[in-house]
Amino acid sequence: SKLNYRGKTISVEADANCFTLLSQNVIANGSNVVVPVNAAIWNESGIKMNLASGGTQANSLIPEVVEDAVNIHKDQSVITKTIDDVVDEYDLKSVDMISLTINGAEPNALKGGLNTINKYRPRLRFAGWYVRNGKSVASVCRPLLEELGYQVLINHNNGVMACALEKLPS
Repeated sequence: SKLNYRGKTISVEADANCFTLLSQNVIANGSNVVVPVNAAIWNESGIKMNLASGGTQANSLIPEVVEDAVNIHKDQSVITKTIDDVVDEYDLKSVDMISLTINGAEPNALKGGLNTINKYRPRLRFAGWYVRNGKSVASVCRPLLEELGYQVLINHNNGVMACALEKLPS
């Protein structure tokens, strides 16, 4: 937050325990630009969904992502928000970057952020190594992003960075 002193960082966290830690971290660091939001990013807002949990860094709205570890920790119910609704709710006038690590839900999140992506043309970074229906999230998202006028770079681990080739006319 010290580097982003003119802007705002909206940090969305679905897991209740991780959200508590996030909030405590924001307070401990005296940040006035980081806004913690307790929700799950999805393609539709206001849906009550199950967040399957396989432990730290193994939570997902996509059960197949954590199916081998689901019984390790208790699942929890979460409410969803779209990227577009978060941008509207916090009255953001620009969006420079969207970074997603939502364990397989990235394709859904992008669909729920199409207005924001088209309007602001932010850089996009996300974890594309999760597998949905036998395909990596990176390979599922690439055609959508290229259709939106993004150059998509995928590294050897299926991490994804996408940059708009140009701003679309308003």
